[in-house]
Amino acid sequence: MYKSITDILCDERGGCAIGFLPLLAAASGLGLLATHGGHLVPNLGKLPDTGDGLMPASGLAGTACILKEYVSLERNFAREVGLFNPPHKVKQAKVKEWNIDQTENTVKQLELDVTGYQDGQRVVYIPAQFIHLFDKLPAARLALAALTTLWLQNGEGNMAIKTTLGELCRTVGLAPNGPNRMRMKEALTILHHVRYQGLNFFNQEVTSRNGKVVKIKGCHEVMTILVPHLEFLDAVMDGKRRDSTVIVDLCPPLTRALALNVPKARVPVAALQATYGNTRATRGVQNILFWLSAVTPEKPGQPLRPKVDTLIEVMKVEGRRKDKNIRKLKRTLNSLQKSGFIAWWKIENEYCVIMKNRDQGILEKKRERGKRIVAATLYAAYRKQTSVL
Repeated sequence: MYKSITDILCDERGGCAIGFLPLLAAASGLGLLATHGGHLVPNLGKLPDTGDGLMPASGLAGTACILKEYVSLERNFAREVGLFNPPHKVKQAKVKEWNIDQTENTVKQLELDVTGYQDGQRVVYIPAQFIHLFDKLPAARLALAALTTLWLQNGEGNMAIKTTLGELCRTVGLAPNGPNRMRMKEALTILHHVRYQGLNFFNQEVTSRNGKVVKIKGCHEVMTILVPHLEFLDAVMDGKRRDSTVIVDLCPPLTRALALNVPKARVPVAALQATYGNTRATRGVQNILFWLSAVTPEKPGQPLRPKVDTLIEVMKVEGRRKDKNIRKLKRTLNSLQKSGFIAWWKIENEYCVIMKNRDQGILEKKRERGKRIVAATLYAAYRKQTSVL
């Protein structure tokens, strides 16, 4: 008897597993892996060693490259930061998946040892042989942002993306040096092997009689591999190794969602660059940045007013003391404000946050209101002084 991973993975906060999302891929006919000789192998060869350190592309001396102003990401993947933030403690389980043996042209059902965690109503897991990459899942979000940006840029007719590791690095503002290319290669490998259970994708626009989009419908996917096909093609010219060509297919539910005429999360590349190199705080700052890029205020023209607990949850801070978590949150917001990408203030224990480029009108209204208040205060003081005289 095999247990579903949802029988083993429990919600760390509530202690109860979701019972209506069976993770047995055999039940859905999904979860195809490439095999060779009856053994599970990735279709991309040996993984390189990871380089240490990150360098923004603007800091690479002697390199002329045009940086993109923004990277685009489907809003659900920017907003749901838990999909790319594994906790310190993960669970192990066994699942069944369909397996295609291309040499024998047969389909088999295999048992897989997997490692994963639960994020709300979703489960994220990866085959056990890639567990050493699981803690680098946040880097996979950068790789996904680069891929979706290139997919939107190159047209929506073809799911395949042909690029290079250097171009992917430059797209998210990283210098295309050796360590960063290795880091990007590992991030793509994670996207190719990680499975998501219970994702929702937008897939249909509902229009009114006059052609105006009134709402967006979604679909629920039992199991999803965001990058079902991945190839690395290495080239050697004049005895020198050239940049690896990368061929990627995004999964159909994701491409359908990207093809919809709805706003995407647009993350400033310069803001991402400001987070590189600060390894201790990078994850929390990037979580806030992606989340703010995806979430819009309830009323147009008004600043976003998130709850403090919501922002702490987005940062994925695992400390128990709320006062320390609030100090970390303020340092994160101050860091983004100092970089010039957001503005935030606090009014009566309520946080107000805006993205400067997106919500410039709100900031200008706030400044004008401040000027009017100052002018009214000065005028009242002047009238009071003249009345005394």
